[in-house]
Amino acid sequence: MTSSPGMHFNREVYLGSAGAAAPWQWVWPAAGGGWHGDETGDILHLQNTGEQPGLSVRTAPRVKTFNEGCVMVRQPALELISHLKRADYSKPTLRYLLYGVKGSGKTMSLCHAVHYFSKQGWLVLHIPDAHLWVKNCKELLPSSYHASRFDQPIQASNWLRNFRTTNEHFLSKIKLRQRYVWTKRESTEEGRPLGELVDMGVSHVKSSSDVVGAVLKELRLQAWGTEGGFRMAVAVGVNGLWGRTTLKKEEKSPVAPEELTLVHNLRKMINNDWCGGAVIATLSQTGSLYAPSSAYLPQELLGECSSYRRALTAWTRLSQYQSPSTVRRSLRAVTSTTWTATGYNTHTVRQRKGRKN
Repeated sequence: MTSSPGMHFNREVYLGSAGAAAPWQWVWPAAGGGWHGDETGDILHLQNTGEQPGLSVRTAPRVKTFNEGCVMVRQPALELISHLKRADYSKPTLRYLLYGVKGSGKTMSLCHAVHYFSKQGWLVLHIPDAHLWVKNCKELLPSSYHASRFDQPIQASNWLRNFRTTNEHFLSKIKLRQRYVWTKRESTEEGRPLGELVDMGVSHVKSSSDVVGAVLKELRLQAWGTEGGFRMAVAVGVNGLWGRTTLKKEEKSPVAPEELTLVHNLRKMINNDWCGGAVIATLSQTGSLYAPSSAYLPQELLGECSSYRRALTAWTRLSQYQSPSTVRRSLRAVTSTTWTATGYNTHTVRQRKGRKN
């Protein structure tokens, strides 16, 4: 593929900054340009610098083999970024949903948005594998904080470790607003750096689920609205938070998503009761354990009717972007949707003709 006029890509970019958003380095257009025109046929280059959180299960091994790869710049991602540039972050959190048929580029568009946030100096709260929190959990323990919930210490400590790597430059700047007590002898005092709290969760795996909740609480309270505040981006695969789980209790009854400490706390992050950031979510077949493989619409993937209503109540208003299929689509559209607690209404914002491949 060739770049359109005004588009220039650096061919060799390595991860050199401690505050980079991910171990994958995405190549951005050369100095002097944002995105210009319609670049759906252009590509971004990325090179392997270690782990690969956020890439799809098909993409990661391929890029790892050659230590580099290319990613198509998709129109929904550009449309999303253009809205983010014009947003008013003094108002409640903006929330966006990427959905589409399998293989249409939802995950890579999310990675593109995460890269944009990093380049703009945002704190990035990325949960690329939320669907794994509701299945195949090797260790499920009763919560020491809330009797009706369950902790997942391994998943929690792994996420804290990735969060520390991704946002290392923020951890010393953000100070705790309250004191947290973990045991009779261990506590984290008010005014200490957020990094101490994260380190506590990484080193004390048993308390890691509660530490994740404390970290998310501090981030919600301090995003943008205070002196020295920051903008925060939450990027997550959303249907794992409301669908059915494969986890079982001791008496073999199923565990509901809201009974998991991690899911309970993450749901709070996608509420729009905080300011100074954005929530970017994907809706995919991977995260819907009991949905048919052909399903891709929100009402098909968010589970049973009761679960769907709960999701709609949480996502009372969001902008929705459909990733266009690359196979036999005569029209490609970017849609905006207003969700209510009882249903949804869709109107087409922009529509353009597409080619059959």
